[in-house]
Amino acid sequence: MRVLIVEDELHLAAAVQEGLRLAAVPADTVHDGETALQHLAATGYDIVVLERDTPVIHGEVLCRLIHTRHPCCRVLMLTTTGRLDDEVTEIGLGADDYLARPFGVPEIITRLRELFGFSSAPCTGDEAPQAPSPWRSLFRA
Repeated sequence: MRVLIVEDELHLAAAVQEGLRLAAVPADTVHDGETALQHLAATGYDIVVLERDTPVIHGEVLCRLIHTRHPCCRVLMLTTTGRLDDEVTEIGLGADDYLARPFGVPEIITRLRELFGFSSAPCTGDEAPQAPSPWRSLFRA
């Protein structure tokens, strides 16, 4: 499992990346949506941990782009609000899971492992999505 962390709060990004490193999960960190797209185009990530309010390209827009351009890549959306309507919106945009602050690194690791379990093999981008998240089917026509 290879993870891209898109988080503009540097201390939080570093803490999540260190927690993943300690759990033997390779992760790269970027701090804005545009850089995230560049990394996604160059590297085969399995999962993106995406802050909803990223600069340059907003997390909601970025989530849609990831879903369209990298259909095998899973998205765990992070946000400061835990409202149900926000969760429904994010899942509807293509996020596979949603996590509100405050959260602990063990919770992120558990969710990432669960998301990674939905796909049987890494996706190169040429294939159709592998075993889509059950949440997506609830919000797509």
